Amino acid sequence: MSKVAEKPLLIAAIGMDSRACEVLRMSFQGPGKGCCFLVDEGAAEAIIFNMDTPDAKNIWNKYRAQHPKKPTIVMALKKPDFDDIYFIGKPVRIEQLIQKVNVIKKDLAALKEELDETEIILETSPLDGINTVTPTEKIDEPTDSISSFKQLPELDHEFCGSSPDIDLSKPDKKQAAFYNPSDFLQARLQWATETANNEGIALQITIKVNNDWKVIIFLPQSKRIINGLSDFQLRVVCTAPKYCTAVKVKRFSTEDSKNLEDRANNHGSVESLKPFMWKVALWTARGRLPVGTSLTTPVKLKHWPNLTRLQNTPNIMRIATIISDQPRPLPLVAKVLNIPQRHVFSFYAAMCSIKLTESVETSPEKTTKVTVTKHKQRGLFGRILKRLIGRR
Repeated sequence: MSKVAEKPLLIAAIGMDSRACEVLRMSFQGPGKGCCFLVDEGAAEAIIFNMDTPDAKNIWNKYRAQHPKKPTIVMALKKPDFDDIYFIGKPVRIEQLIQKVNVIKKDLAALKEELDETEIILETSPLDGINTVTPTEKIDEPTDSISSFKQLPELDHEFCGSSPDIDLSKPDKKQAAFYNPSDFLQARLQWATETANNEGIALQITIKVNNDWKVIIFLPQSKRIINGLSDFQLRVVCTAPKYCTAVKVKRFSTEDSKNLEDRANNHGSVESLKPFMWKVALWTARGRLPVGTSLTTPVKLKHWPNLTRLQNTPNIMRIATIISDQPRPLPLVAKVLNIPQRHVFSFYAAMCSIKLTESVETSPEKTTKVTVTKHKQRGLFGRILKRLIGRR
């Protein structure tokens, strides 16, 4: 069986209240035996859509316009005239729902195998009339900004989400640009990092994944962690709200902490702390900003990050370069580079998680000096920013 079909499906619910979602979650973990995990819409591989919710038709049209190919289970009293859906009539039996989930998993697995075969054919069968390059010939390497989005589109969805740009000039739309880390596992892991550093002892976070308890141990002396979760498991618990994740905390004694540091060199699941927290932030933020982030204050990097050790994301080099060169508000960075907002917002959220960003507050004195020597290009940037956030 394909690994895709074996893994739990990441699924989200649209048009259901919190009580209905909790029933779904319990059903998937009980009768469904972990066949899927209920996650936020941005992290989902498939959707359960309640067609009998108020204004369902308009909600459906907007959803399908953004995700025309995403596998979708539609639940309704009467089957709607939609193409490419997995329909379940109401009243819904959990056995039917689990069966549809398993069908989607098989369909996704078959699609992945088909794509993999296509990639193999393309790689092993050069087209006629195209010259191959000998090892002695020099090739211009593509820059990160070009290759990361066009050649690695899977990074965009997994680490930056799939949300379209938000009209930040409309107050009712702005909220969608933010998330609260305290609502997710990220805040607990951030607390564990700071507590271990402040107290100088190893600290263990134990997380329940399905029916197993997985361990993450923070080692403050070497700035490393012992991670018992796979990337897939970590991604799932990062996208789930914190009330869905059972967590236990354990502090080690000074002597035990030293022993753990010594033994970590021989442990196969050790990784550096910053790359770990970087991934956690990307999976949690998914194209959004930490709540409280200013959309008008320029931001800058404290120093140039070691990008070779951090998870790559689309346009990462371009974003880092422009913020290092000239502090700018985040919406303006996306506009100037002509890239999706989610690329910039994800980058900033990840940078915040490892404390590599800071805001540049402009004092009245500095504002006066800047006004006297104002550059035409900076004036243009200012006008663009006012347009983006709705100021006139």
